[in-house]
Amino acid sequence: DKFWNEFVDMTNPDGDISKTDFFIRFQGWCKENRYREVSEITISKYMKEKNVATIRLTSFVEMPSGQDKPRYWAWSGIQWKKEK
Repeated sequence: DKFWNEFVDMTNPDGDISKTDFFIRFQGWCKENRYREVSEITISKYMKEKNVATIRLTSFVEMPSGQDKPRYWAWSGIQWKKEK
């Protein structure tokens, strides 16, 4: 909950954080603060407890003509808190 309270904002229902970005940032925080790292499955269970849904999004990255834009999985309804 320390990471959640410090970095995650649930006030914007249109917000999203890519699952990869969340996992990397959370694992880095765990190492830095000497907490045991957890699996993506454990994070998914925690998100479910917080009623955070999973969505599939399309990247804004422009691709060469004829190529589809990359897609990725994200947590919906959350965003990173603004730096103070």
